[in-house]
Amino acid sequence: MKWETCTLVNPEITGYDELGNEIKKDADVQTVFGRFTPFSETDLHIEGRTVTKNSRKVLIRKPLSGILPCEKIRIDGLQYRISEKSAAGRFTVLYVERTGADDV
Repeated sequence: MKWETCTLVNPEITGYDELGNEIKKDADVQTVFGRFTPFSETDLHIEGRTVTKNSRKVLIRKPLSGILPCEKIRIDGLQYRISEKSAAGRFTVLYVERTGADDV
């Protein structure tokens, strides 16, 4: 499997509208190397986790302690919402779900 350049993304407050609501825009936080990994049999049967065709698992070549706060990851122009982060030694496993927003 090939390691891809991935961008970690976090929403940033850019201003407020006339009603005082926050206006947010996605901002790139950090660039890392990562790749999609297959789900194992135990991943598919963990209670409380629904695996769909939009769910993926991403292995990041950086320890969990080295990852800056982020809510999304962009890989190959497609954006995914991070639902869970898990430490795996010198790597981090991200459980992600596909969002509708694409970076073209």
